[in-house]
Amino acid sequence: MSMLTNKQKFTNKRKIARISLLAISIAWANTGQTADFYQVIDLGSLGEVSNENIVRSAEAFAINSLDSVVGNANGVGFTNHAFIYQNNSLSELGFLDHSVYFDATNSSAIEGSGVSFAFGINDDFAVGYSIESEITQITLITADGESVSDFITDTDIAVYFDTNSLTINKIPPFLPGSPEKARAIAINDNNLVVGFGSFDPEDGNDADDEPLTTKYDRGFFYDIDADSLIKVNPIEGEDAQLGIVLRAVNNDGYAVGISEELIDNIRTRQLIVVDVNDTDTVEKIEIFGGTLQLPWAVNNARKIVGGASTNDSSSAVLEAFIYDVDLETVTSLGFLNDNFKYSEAFDINESDQVVGISQLQKSPSPGLPGLYHAFLYEDDSLKDLNKLISCEDASAWLLHEARSINDSGVITGTGIFEGEKRAFMLMPLVGNAPNCEDSSSGGSVPVIGLLLLTVLSMVRRNKK
Repeated sequence: MSMLTNKQKFTNKRKIARISLLAISIAWANTGQTADFYQVIDLGSLGEVSNENIVRSAEAFAINSLDSVVGNANGVGFTNHAFIYQNNSLSELGFLDHSVYFDATNSSAIEGSGVSFAFGINDDFAVGYSIESEITQITLITADGESVSDFITDTDIAVYFDTNSLTINKIPPFLPGSPEKARAIAINDNNLVVGFGSFDPEDGNDADDEPLTTKYDRGFFYDIDADSLIKVNPIEGEDAQLGIVLRAVNNDGYAVGISEELIDNIRTRQLIVVDVNDTDTVEKIEIFGGTLQLPWAVNNARKIVGGASTNDSSSAVLEAFIYDVDLETVTSLGFLNDNFKYSEAFDINESDQVVGISQLQKSPSPGLPGLYHAFLYEDDSLKDLNKLISCEDASAWLLHEARSINDSGVITGTGIFEGEKRAFMLMPLVGNAPNCEDSSSGGSVPVIGLLLLTVLSMVRRNKK
C-alpha cells in the first residue's frame, strides 16, 4: 500500500459513458424539464417474510448514474445485509468471512449470517462497512444452573464492493496489522472513498504515568485504484481529544464532514471541508450559528447540503440548508410544516435538486413518532414527494425519507409499503400531476408502519 503525500495531485480519471439500465431515465434526462410527478418503484426485499424476531425490511442510501441503488436489508435469519438494486432486481453485496449475527433470543451466533452496510455508490463500486466478529463461549451461572452462551467481539471494517462481480474488499486501517473500527461513507466517480476510522493519538499519560489508551475518530481518503490511504485530523490537530468524520466527496476530491469541538465546555459538531490535495488544511464553515451542523453531500459546484441548528433554542431543532462554498452564501430550505421545526437535506445533484426529510405532523399518540415525509427542493420550493406520486401509489406508500438523487433526477429512499419498511426509487415523469383528495397524508399508515418509523433514523446515527 502506498501513501500519497499532501502535494501529490489527485487527477480525474476518464470514465467510459454507459447507457442507463432504465429507458425511462434516458427519456427523462433528454427532456431537461422539472418532473410533474414520479412513478414509485418498489425495490423489493431479501429473504423470506418476517417472523416474530426479525422484521423484513429494506432501506436505500445512494443511487448512481445507472439508476443502481445500494442500501441494507433485514430478513429471517439475518439482519443488515448490504444490497444493490440493478437490472431490476435486488442482490446481496456480501459480507466479510468472519462476520456473524448474534441471536439474542438463543444467546448464540448464527454462522454465515453476517452484517454489512452499503452507503455510497459510483458506476463500479459501492462502499460501506462489514462487521468482523470473534466468537468465544462463556459459561453463565443462573438460579437454574449453568448454561453456555456465545460472546462476540465485533469490529466495524471499512469495505468497498465491486458491483459487477459482487465481491467485497477491505479498506486498510491507519496502522497496518491493528484493525480498528472504520466505516466508508461515500465514493466519487474517480474511485476516491471517504469515511472515518478509530485512532489512538498520543494524548498524554494516566495517573500511573502510562500512555492513555483513548480512541477518537479520524477521517480518511482512500484511493481504490492506487490502494492509498490518507488520514485526516480534526481542526485541533493530531492529538486532539475529539473526532472528525468525512461524509461526502465530489469529483475534484473536495470533501465535507464533521469535526467535534469543545466550545464553552459544550461538545459541538461543526461542518468542515478538506481537499485531498491539501489534507493538512481543514477549514470550518459556520451555517446558522448553532452547536449541531450535519453536512451530508457536496456536488461538483461545491454546494453542500445538510441540516443545522441555530443559536436560538426556541427556533429550529434542525433545518435543511444549501451552502455555496464559492459564493459563501447559505440558503435555508424551510419545512414542510412550519409548526414543526425539523428538516434535513441528504443529497444534491448537479442541477441543484436537493432531497431529504421534514416533519409534517405530530405523533398520533404517546409513544409513537411524529410523521415525517420525504421532500424535493427545486426552483426555490420545498415539495412533499408524497404529493408528487399517483393517487394509487399514495394510497399504498408513505415516502418517509429521500436519501439520494442522481443527475437524471431519479430519487431513492425509504418508506412504508404494505406494513413493511421498504426501499423505493422514484422515476421522474412529465404530464398531469396527481390531484388526490387526501394526498397530504401519503396514504394510510397502520400502527405497525408508525412503529417501523421509530427505527428509520437509527441507520442515520450508525452511518455517522
